Amino acid sequence: MSAFDLEHKTLRYRLGELLRDASDHLLLLTATPHKGDPINFSFFLQLLDQDAYADVRSIREAMNQRRAPFYLRRTKEAMVYFPERRPDGTWVGREIFTKRIPHTVDFQIDGAEFDLYRDVTRFVKQQSAKAAAQGDDPRARAVGFLMSLYQRRLASSTHAMRHSLENRAKRLEVGLKHAHEIISLVPPDLPDPEEIEEMEEYEREKLEKMLDAITLAANEDQIREEIDKLKQLAEQAQLVEDSALKPSYPV
Repeated sequence: MSAFDLEHKTLRYRLGELLRDASDHLLLLTATPHKGDPINFSFFLQLLDQDAYADVRSIREAMNQRRAPFYLRRTKEAMVYFPERRPDGTWVGREIFTKRIPHTVDFQIDGAEFDLYRDVTRFVKQQSAKAAAQGDDPRARAVGFLMSLYQRRLASSTHAMRHSLENRAKRLEVGLKHAHEIISLVPPDLPDPEEIEEMEEYEREKLEKMLDAITLAANEDQIREEIDKLKQLAEQAQLVEDSALKPSYPV
């Protein structure tokens, strides 16, 4: 449930606006009320009251004065359970969030899985370099943006990354049939990475399809070359998936 400006509101945020306007009482619960963006935070407050502290300036004034009559902000370290009485008569509030000590875990990646990681990374770098070489071309920026999505999928799972590669190859093949229409498309404004995280799944898929359309080039040979590479990487990913399903002991 997020809003980044008046024109960019998630469907869940718009639902919140409807509930606000139709309800006498509203209780909002969130684990991440503030991500460091005062504009985004002000939209949260507007769901409670459209007039009180509903702009960045008033929020900053409240922060400087260290007082805000309409909301409280506490850090995780300050959160405690309701106080409990000890046998000696004293009261104590235990911390809700215990101290976390992260450790870096080493792992080995080799064989077909390493080859896949290396080849996908090389493909992403090559495509990103081509996009960067085109300067401020909106379609080039879209390519770089799309490559960053693939890098995330690669870190997520082989299965998710393979489906992304296969879907892009299919869309490029379909797009070649309508290249004259796609090239003339006016590229939309690209959302911020934080806004993508707040999108529903179908919205992200819609965005990816839109980016694919924008990135289509007029040179069919280049598109065919990319399609072949995408299919090759998808086949590699399938082999890695299949090898993970095979038992490591004789059957």
